[in-house]
Amino acid sequence: MIKTTTKEYSTIKLTLIKFSIVLLFTILISFESNATIYNVGPNETLTSLDQVPWLSLQAGDEVNIYYKNTPYRTKIGLRSRGTSQNPIIIRGIVGPNGELPVLSGENATTPTNLNGFFSEQWDEFLGVIIIKRGPSDSYGYKPGHITIENLKITGGADRYSYTNSNGNVIQYARSAAAVWAVLVENLTVRNCEITDNGNGLFVLSKGDASTTGELVSSNILIEHNRIYYNGAIGSDRQHGVYTQAAGMIYQYNEFGHMLPGTGGSTLKDRSSGCVIRYNEMQSGARNLDLIEPEDSYGYITQQPNFHDTYVYGNIFINDKKDVNHVSASSIVHYGGDSGVLQIYRKGTLHFYNNTVVITSDTSESWRVRLFDLSTNDETVELKNNIFYLSGNSNFFMMRDFGIANVKENNWINSGWQHGGSTGSFGGTINVLTNGLTEGNGPLFVDFTNENFHLDSNSPCIDLGADLSGDGVLLDKMYMPIANFETRTVIGNGIDLGAYESDVTASVLNNTVNNTIDIYPNPTSTGIIKITATEPAINVLTTDINGKKVNTHYENEIINISHLSSGVYFLKITTKNKVTNKKIIKK
Repeated sequence: MIKTTTKEYSTIKLTLIKFSIVLLFTILISFESNATIYNVGPNETLTSLDQVPWLSLQAGDEVNIYYKNTPYRTKIGLRSRGTSQNPIIIRGIVGPNGELPVLSGENATTPTNLNGFFSEQWDEFLGVIIIKRGPSDSYGYKPGHITIENLKITGGADRYSYTNSNGNVIQYARSAAAVWAVLVENLTVRNCEITDNGNGLFVLSKGDASTTGELVSSNILIEHNRIYYNGAIGSDRQHGVYTQAAGMIYQYNEFGHMLPGTGGSTLKDRSSGCVIRYNEMQSGARNLDLIEPEDSYGYITQQPNFHDTYVYGNIFINDKKDVNHVSASSIVHYGGDSGVLQIYRKGTLHFYNNTVVITSDTSESWRVRLFDLSTNDETVELKNNIFYLSGNSNFFMMRDFGIANVKENNWINSGWQHGGSTGSFGGTINVLTNGLTEGNGPLFVDFTNENFHLDSNSPCIDLGADLSGDGVLLDKMYMPIANFETRTVIGNGIDLGAYESDVTASVLNNTVNNTIDIYPNPTSTGIIKITATEPAINVLTTDINGKKVNTHYENEIINISHLSSGVYFLKITTKNKVTNKKIIKK
């Protein structure tokens, strides 16, 4: 009998561990090398989307949809699961001038390879892209780690129809969406243009009082998208975005108006862990409608972050520039709407460093309420915001109920009232010392053209309170279109609102005629010339995801020849102006 010493045993054990690690690494490398890239489009390996094996996509697979002059009219079904390191990516490849490939649900066809995946009775009519568990997938399985990016998705609405795999022409449901996710986790929708659908995006969780989470969608990221002109004609039940998940982040999006003739909200959310930051939001019936979960409430309401919702660094615009668009009755609704009070939000809406701009007149006085809290168990905490009303209407902070803690250094028009369209209010507004500054105007750089940076003479400069103790890192600012720039404190403190003012970049004299042009654009060489009536002080270049990239700038010449083909953004700063330009390198 051979005896093994403790030292020898440890050596053998260590060797086995090392072997296991090497074997696992080898398997992962092999697995990654088996990932497939499907190129679809004119002159590509695949000429149509129905040739993609949608139901058998594996971790690391990519579907590249190349731009063409006409829309792709194929419905997509997804059930697969990637990993955090190797997600499944559905990606549009932009055209020569930065055009997004168009995926249209109007007159689309369901591919035959999706036979048996959709239910004609329950879900096929719900979207252009539908994510759900397949009929043969076991209970508890979730599609996940899926990224959808760089696509224009349209036509998922009841005013349009499609042809199913049996050749029947079917009308979409009223609540259909560009992307309808029945059940998914770790979903990212990025840099898409989503328009002319019932709901722009719809993320669902199912079940009721279960606390196990098998039917709960989770960890959803919506960023860098343009979402506008969605909704169902004559209905208030369809929205720009409608989500119900455990973990929800919206950032760097441009939320435009709802489709004329519709009455939905710009963004409606029923999630736990909801963060809404650095977006521009035009008004719907409400800009934000943050309420209780309808489904999976037994799980979602029990999450520790269900009772705290963070909304910061956003620009809210509630206007009536176009009579065809509705302006919001209340900017933010927080609490619930089902009447089942025990599952209402019953927590705190953390509302920090937002810029809220309202245009109205006396005839619309009932529309001008900042916050509509459902019960006195809901609280809104206000820090560093700007609330500006341009018009002659009465101006109410609250509607009927709720607690408002006006904590530090918010700016608001003089003459505001506590709440209720008739002056009645059953809640409480606590204005702490230095919590509120009143005035006639915050002095934006260019209110008419919606440049809500602060003029150098603004009373809102340097007044903000530090937010580091509130769990918020205020390090970015929204930048048109659907992008961001870094926020750096300039001066003696944080400025109020969504933008940190830079006096060298403000329009100190609005009569200055400072025209900035760049050419050629698109560029094939990567050499671009800037012409301006004033010399540029600085040029910042970012890629399509907002990441700063290195460029060479000298004597009004920008050199991006070393960068790969794609879309980039220039932030050109002169003495009296900041100009944002999109450039395309072929």
